[in-house]
Amino acid sequence: MIHLDAHADTAPINPEFLGGGAITDGNLFTWAVVEGLVDPERTIQIGLRGGGVGMTRRMSEDFGMRTVTMEEFEQIGVEAVVEEARRVVGEGACYLSFDTDALGSPYMQGTNLAEPFGITDREARTFLRGLRGLDLVGADLVETTPANDVTGASSNLAAGLAFEMLCLLAEARCERIGERRPTNWA
Repeated sequence: MIHLDAHADTAPINPEFLGGGAITDGNLFTWAVVEGLVDPERTIQIGLRGGGVGMTRRMSEDFGMRTVTMEEFEQIGVEAVVEEARRVVGEGACYLSFDTDALGSPYMQGTNLAEPFGITDREARTFLRGLRGLDLVGADLVETTPANDVTGASSNLAAGLAFEMLCLLAEARCERIGERRPTNWA
């Protein structure tokens, strides 16, 4: 799984913590690992930053996930992060999860938990296009909250990201079933 997010979403499953023992937006990937739905050794989380990310990042790494903080993202650059994502997920089927708070707050004000100093809109597009050729079997784009952005720019950006992701999924499906219908992004 390739997971872009400001938050790792690997909080403990604990009746005393946040949502108790329920599945929440803060622990859904903990549940996914525990239930065997995600292979942590083939999972990379990109864009982690902000308050409270230390504990959940440690949990992700304890599971065996590769984490890329925004500091590392900035140091090595988007192309190197693409290559690292491709290395981690390998040749098999892969799921892509994009939480819009992975983007910096100037680019994505309309999200539930906006965090400053995130991925730019152009870096996001470059990253997504760098995933061409992976066996993507599904994807999600979550936490866009138009009411938090009166300009409408966040919804516009989310639509653009969704288009890029749908193109990736369409190309991957064509490859899986042996059809040749490449997407024209030019």
